[in-house]
Amino acid sequence: MKDKLFGVYVPLVTPLSDDGEQINESELRALCRFLIQKRVHGFFPVGTTGECAFLTIEERKRIAEVVVEETAGAIPVIIHTGMPTTRESIELTQHARDIGAEAAAVVVPYYFSLDEQEIFAHYEAILKAVPDFPLLAYNIPHNAKNYVTPAIIQALRKKYSALIGVKNSISSLTDFQEFVAIGDENFYPFIGNDRMIVPALVAGACGSVSANALLFPEIFVELFEHYYAQRLHEAQVAQKKINHFMRVLGQEPSIAQYKAGLELHGLHSGGVRRPFRNLSETEKTALLQLLKQLTQEFARDE
Repeated sequence: MKDKLFGVYVPLVTPLSDDGEQINESELRALCRFLIQKRVHGFFPVGTTGECAFLTIEERKRIAEVVVEETAGAIPVIIHTGMPTTRESIELTQHARDIGAEAAAVVVPYYFSLDEQEIFAHYEAILKAVPDFPLLAYNIPHNAKNYVTPAIIQALRKKYSALIGVKNSISSLTDFQEFVAIGDENFYPFIGNDRMIVPALVAGACGSVSANALLFPEIFVELFEHYYAQRLHEAQVAQKKINHFMRVLGQEPSIAQYKAGLELHGLHSGGVRRPFRNLSETEKTALLQLLKQLTQEFARDE
């Protein structure tokens, strides 16, 4: 597993029709081919960036199938299978196993507040229902409300070796280090905050799940290649480029911005599903112009 769970995993957008109502399978396949060509290390479909909360169970299954089919073993696929209910999370995790995914990531149940006993029981039920299939917990507290603590993960790992890691979309390096401290060489902590990839790697992260790699995949691949070759300064330069992009944009890009930005690469990901809104033509034009300027700026720095 160690030779697979490393580097930049890209959380794929879900290409939809322009009205956001139908999955565009041909564009999803094109997105996979584009990113494989850019040498990213893995895919993370049907996550937050993939509009998971707005998709039906059957849509989520089909997206997972298309990604695994199109990837055809070229790079690992970790499928997000988390749902608000334990039953649905089990169903999607079993499906991920059955179609040949490398692993599943399960976000902590969202909307209702849960105590630690309930969160432990949720993950335990999934691990029992899908034994021997690698599973990662997934924290994104600003969206999910609940939080899988290091203590919960430690308690689960004492009983279930299939819990192999965690994806943490958190802003505190100190908190991230608590998850790193849980594990051994068979535990894989991914960072989900693009602003702190290099610090997280130094702290012990195995890789990142990076939505901004949709727009600038080369910079993320470059960062990891430099880091693994022990060229820390060059990795930090790549990190500064990522931080600059995010600072210029002024915020974490929305899913509509990622989809619009992919047009720079000749990819049409369509609209977002309501209640999300698509960019106006003015917003889209301004975004594409900004991304072109950043692309030129980064090219001059080579």
